[in-house]
Amino acid sequence: MKAILITILICLVIPKVSFSDDIIENSNAFEPKQLMPEFIQKIPVLIEVPIDEKTQIQGTGFFLTKNQKVYFLTAKHVLEDSKYPLGASTIILTAYSTQKGFLNQIHWRLDYKKLKQNNLVLFNKEDKDVVAIEVARGTPPKLNDGILSDQKNGDLVSSVPDNVIKMYKDVLISNDVYLLGYPTSLGLIKNPSLDLTRPLLRKGIVAGLNDSSKTIILDCFAFGGNSGGPVFQVEHTPNMIPDYPKFYLIGLVTQYVPYVDPYKSLQNDLEMMIFAENSGYSIVEPMDSIYEMLP
Repeated sequence: MKAILITILICLVIPKVSFSDDIIENSNAFEPKQLMPEFIQKIPVLIEVPIDEKTQIQGTGFFLTKNQKVYFLTAKHVLEDSKYPLGASTIILTAYSTQKGFLNQIHWRLDYKKLKQNNLVLFNKEDKDVVAIEVARGTPPKLNDGILSDQKNGDLVSSVPDNVIKMYKDVLISNDVYLLGYPTSLGLIKNPSLDLTRPLLRKGIVAGLNDSSKTIILDCFAFGGNSGGPVFQVEHTPNMIPDYPKFYLIGLVTQYVPYVDPYKSLQNDLEMMIFAENSGYSIVEPMDSIYEMLP
């Protein structure tokens, strides 16, 4: 099998709302000129959180399998936005099956309040911007109470196993990274140029590490809707021909770094307003912050 550590993914199957922890070896997953296999591109999951009839929060997340449990991970502010004190009641998730092509969508409906009451929603003790929802457990895994899905028997959904994850200490400054997600804030409603029902990839590099906050800084644009999206670090094996890259999950994106541009009055030189623009840098919570939550 070619040296691609991320090519072993645990896939979720829900025949009559149950999961399977079968392992698929994708040794032939590469298409001729495609750097990243399609099944990795399908890891991000679209999140829709209806607040009221006119308001809906959108973001990105992904499934992760650890210790025979399946978790859904995203940024905390996607589900617990301080602007909406009542919080999320229902969460709708949409992902693509691992069947070839972006044709078959699968949906989940989560009763968020019920899952919280059952202690299946996990937060970081240091109040990091991450949240985990235990969606299934057992062998084979079965959906927890409060979760419904239209996934049909035989449909597979990519879930990241914990053997392809790297922690903060293993993040390499200057290495290429890929941010995967649903930047639903982009484009014009009346003249859409993007298919926002499909995940988009954004390439950047690890620009630096913030040791005081234990966060990762990317030179990579992130936009509204990207929050919670998985970030993969790319590594190459020296002297290996062909040079198949390895993709490691290093964390999830939580925000972009704003560039502050103050506007001053010409009459009195006082600041009248401040514009905060996207600097092109973004912040990633490392997998350490996520693993601190998981039993």
